[in-house]
Amino acid sequence: MAADPRRLNGPNTVRHLLANEGHVIPRSMVRAVMKAEDPAGRIIRHPHLRLGIPVYGLRDKFSGKILHLVANARLATTIGHVHLDFLEIYGAFPLQLTVYHGSETGEMYAIQIALRESFLPDIDRTQRPAFVALKSTTNVRIENFWHQLRQKAGLNIEDILREGQHNGLFNPNNIIHIKLFQWLWPPIVQTELDRFMQLWNNHRVRKQRKSHLPSGAPPDDVFARPQDYGGALYSTPVPQETLDALRQNISVSRSEAFRWVDDTFCHAAEHVYCSIGSPYRDTANGWRIFGMMTSRLCDHVF
Repeated sequence: MAADPRRLNGPNTVRHLLANEGHVIPRSMVRAVMKAEDPAGRIIRHPHLRLGIPVYGLRDKFSGKILHLVANARLATTIGHVHLDFLEIYGAFPLQLTVYHGSETGEMYAIQIALRESFLPDIDRTQRPAFVALKSTTNVRIENFWHQLRQKAGLNIEDILREGQHNGLFNPNNIIHIKLFQWLWPPIVQTELDRFMQLWNNHRVRKQRKSHLPSGAPPDDVFARPQDYGGALYSTPVPQETLDALRQNISVSRSEAFRWVDDTFCHAAEHVYCSIGSPYRDTANGWRIFGMMTSRLCDHVF
């Protein structure tokens, strides 16, 4: 509940979140505890503050499964590495990749075209396009998920991130504060994204009789057994050495593309973090850790 300041998650969602972590608790008990802890069902909001932690995701159209969700996608080169990470996880590439129209997807385009030409040269790209770029308003499948992510988790994450300025811990004009935020918070946000992705992929989709896509089953089940839902597997295996070669073609290395702070600050932050006992990093105590680290980091010269 501390990670849900807007009270967006009801007893069912909380019960599923707990079940995903191995705690099977009846809905009636969850509801009773939630009501006892917060009888008014309050909603906490903070003034607007733009603290950029971009999120990029890939979703399977047929099953609705979220395949990859990452809190670090700032540049086209970064997204190229995100794409290759996704391909490494599944060891295969899709017949078609659909994205929203934007310049940052250039590396994704190059990778997808190269894979289609190398492994599926006989498929006519005019009949079965390898890559399609759509406006966000027409890329409905992923846009629907972004809306759900924002409503179920994103708004809470935004409020928690803004809390640092609201309570005076974060000074946007202090370079150490900015770097510490960039070092500390993206991994915490990634943990929340991982939890939501697991919840989404395990939840049972509401039955929709008029839909041409599967419904009434969890996305994980449909993705694992598409043939049982009127679908088929269209991915093509790709060797790791091919992905390694494609990664070498990206002008910026993966470590550099995913870098939030310079090495000097990173080493100092890790030293200070260890000196305070390496407390568990999550949304509940992220700003407490931030406050403990800022004064000690000020003693370092950057």
